[in-house]
Amino acid sequence: MLQTERLRVAIKESGYTYEKLGELTGIAKSSIQRYATGVTQRIPVDAVETLAHYLGVSAAYLMGWDDNETKDELVIPDVLKDVKVAFHGGAFEDLTQDDIDRLADYAELIKKQRKEKMERENGTKK
Repeated sequence: MLQTERLRVAIKESGYTYEKLGELTGIAKSSIQRYATGVTQRIPVDAVETLAHYLGVSAAYLMGWDDNETKDELVIPDVLKDVKVAFHGGAFEDLTQDDIDRLADYAELIKKQRKEKMERENGTKK
């Protein structure tokens, strides 16, 4: 069962209003309020996961299964360190590790293609 106190604290610490959190998550503001106050006891798993994602905590923490509130830190590959990306406020925290890995792979592909194009144009590669 969702730990309502943990949810309330995570919302407060995030700085989000119920309204803003609803906009970000696609979950109705009234539903989030009912979850946080304990009025609604049965919360869909996808709602718990989505709330946890935007609040920067793990779903297991919100459910009371884990006392470690933080989710795993994302690993940002060097190829993306200097990239300015505008995902929900310009940060990587709204992306999954898989999303970041895919972005890094794509950045490497673009670099490779650019290098090959330059080599063709300069006649250094056949």
